[in-house]
Amino acid sequence: MVLTTLLLGLAACGDDAGDGDGGNAAEGSPSVSVSPTPSESVVADPDAPACDEVWVAGKRIPGGYDGCQGEDGFVPADTLSCSSGQVLVRYDDRFYGVRGGKAKVTESTLADDDRYRDSVARCRG
Repeated sequence: MVLTTLLLGLAACGDDAGDGDGGNAAEGSPSVSVSPTPSESVVADPDAPACDEVWVAGKRIPGGYDGCQGEDGFVPADTLSCSSGQVLVRYDDRFYGVRGGKAKVTESTLADDDRYRDSVARCRG
């Protein structure tokens, strides 16, 4: 399975208000460009958690998350560093959240989701 997460656009570091992982809000929605950003120097970890156990809407993403085990093997974390120092991770073009924060899922692709784009603005702000 070729994961589209490596082709995702920019992601958000802040979560929605009220879940304790937010950043500062920024005006407007940024354009989301295709830019692969897998974690650098991540070694495949045979003990990594299963992707379907990590990427559940509302579940906390492990603070040291560097990837997960998918159907076809190890999937390195697709990350975006935020101006706040947080690190946002994305998975399967539908999931995103900051390390240690709650996983969010979109109904469309990340690039087409308004909440995701608002989170990008907070992350980069």
